Amino acid sequence: MEELIKKIAATTGLAPDATGQAITQIFAFLRKEGPKEDVDALLAQIPGALEAAIAKEGSGSKGGLFGGIMNMMGGGIMALAAQLMSLGLSMSDLQTLGNALFHDLRERFGEEELNRISAAIPGLDQVL
Repeated sequence: MEELIKKIAATTGLAPDATGQAITQIFAFLRKEGPKEDVDALLAQIPGALEAAIAKEGSGSKGGLFGGIMNMMGGGIMALAAQLMSLGLSMSDLQTLGNALFHDLRERFGEEELNRISAAIPGLDQVL
């Protein structure tokens, strides 16, 4: 996981701490909203990623007031955005980070695997 965080932080120019927190939240979101078996299989191939996502799920982070409201309304991609923005990331940062992360995941695991996961999560394909 550390290698992935360093790579994405270097690619995006974002602080490694915020990058690591964001990636962990994204992975936890994928586990919650996507096909768990597919997501777990993907995350298990990145040392520490599955464990970090599981730990984040258990922490109950809601992303501030806006994130709490979005979670009450059903969550989804908007709740994830609120959680990530609560880390101090802008919408531009979210796009940059998301593009870099999913580009890396496509290179590692292939287009088909990510398409199967993103197809199961409403709205995710629009931000990829």
